[in-house]
Amino acid sequence: MARVPIATTHAIVCAIAGVGIYSSALNGQKFIEIIIWWVCAPIIAWIINFLVAKYLYFRTLKYLTDRFSETSINRILTILITISGTFLAFSAGANNSANAVGPIVGLGLISSYWGAVIAGVAMGVGAILFGGRVLDSVGKEITEICILRAVSVEFTAAALILIASVSGIPVSIAEIVTSGIIGFSCAQQGFGVTARNRHVMRIAFFWIVIPFIAVGLGYALSSLYFNYNVGELISMSFSH
Repeated sequence: MARVPIATTHAIVCAIAGVGIYSSALNGQKFIEIIIWWVCAPIIAWIINFLVAKYLYFRTLKYLTDRFSETSINRILTILITISGTFLAFSAGANNSANAVGPIVGLGLISSYWGAVIAGVAMGVGAILFGGRVLDSVGKEITEICILRAVSVEFTAAALILIASVSGIPVSIAEIVTSGIIGFSCAQQGFGVTARNRHVMRIAFFWIVIPFIAVGLGYALSSLYFNYNVGELISMSFSH
């Protein structure tokens, strides 16, 4: 509702970490590895897109306009944005669907196949119902974005997410894509203008706060569950 592209990955993983902290069963080494990815992936996306915007963006535009007609350029850009968008969607599905159904599959309640199907359908419905607000924030309110910028951001994000998926690391598509767009903004509008952008400030606030809230909620709910025999009360309710 706040139109902020927050990381579902961070919320889910940190909530699970809260449960692990309460039960003294947290795999600290794995959790630290995930956090390192969370820090490094957005920074890499920012750096790559900053450099693209600074040194390649206008050179690429000049190269295209010098050698192709407007119709051919539009055709080339359409093909590129279709490929990059498909690549990003593929990478996102490979990584982020696990965040939604991973705990359920881990409990053995459903198979991996049906978990993937349920997650895919739910992600599609969520995008249709509420995705427009976040799309406005990411696509319009951080910086002006065109097809070439979008292709750069999407290819960078897709590659990073796919590498993380192969490594078995859950990462945030929202943070990586948004960091790439912010990289373009810093290169073309300046660091000061970007830092003062209220949408960037709001996004940064939620990125910092959400993981701590998720860990706290995971810990608190685990405490309630075990200290007040919630599981037993639920079983009794169903038995009656």
